[in-house]
Amino acid sequence: MTQEEVDLEIREYKAARTATHTDLRDAVRANRKGAINAARKLFGRNKVAREIGCKSKTMVTNSKVYKVIQQELRLNEPRRSVRNRSGFDGAINPASERAGDPVTEQIIANETRELVRKHLDAKEANEVIQKLDIGEMTDSQVRMFIEVHQQQKRDDCSRRVQP
Repeated sequence: MTQEEVDLEIREYKAARTATHTDLRDAVRANRKGAINAARKLFGRNKVAREIGCKSKTMVTNSKVYKVIQQELRLNEPRRSVRNRSGFDGAINPASERAGDPVTEQIIANETRELVRKHLDAKEANEVIQKLDIGEMTDSQVRMFIEVHQQQKRDDCSRRVQP
């Protein structure tokens, strides 16, 4: 079976189930419970490959027609179950994660500031926080700075790290 034949078979498979496809697409867009799972049962890659008689599931995956179906029904999104989510990652809304969540960035910035205040004296802490605020240092650079500062403190080094 060639890729063109696979594309044609997938078009025919979809055409035979147009009403169901339209209903599933609308349900997925409305975020109805179980809509994506129902779509996977009818339009999942393995199901489509079996129905059209294609031995290579990769050909179905690489089909432009199937990619459109996959995108319409959000079949390419990873399955998320409660047992796979834990901690902070489970608390973040996946939709806001895709959009770039400013709340998450603010939480990380606040945690970094707290670390600075906890491990540095007031003068040094203010300098580092000021550099963080104006963008001279990133959160990861500040955390690395604190780590080096703590190590030097433990080693009783005579040198001081300059922010």
